[in-house]
Amino acid sequence: MGTWGAGLYSDDTTCEVRDEFRARLSSGETPANAESQILTRYEHLLTDEQIACLIYFSLADTQWGFGCLSELVKTRAEVLLAAGGDLKHWKSESPADVRVRR
Repeated sequence: MGTWGAGLYSDDTTCEVRDEFRARLSSGETPANAESQILTRYEHLLTDEQIACLIYFSLADTQWGFGCLSELVKTRAEVLLAAGGDLKHWKSESPADVRVRR
């Protein structure tokens, strides 16, 4: 996974999730099906809190932008945020970027 900054779309995973959701909608899939396919694709990585943050935050932001934020994604993103999100990883890996990431 490549990361080049602290912004939400400053790494490969969040860009892939966003781009896949957009592409699936463009090809005629429903938002619910697009979400399901993406979460299935990344299912094996969702136990890693840092990666779960990347996936759920980018999916929530993308769905919000399309006006179709699902309760599942919203709730999972809120739970992760309430637990501190991925800030503990940023504190250990790139302390100077924590403020920007927050």
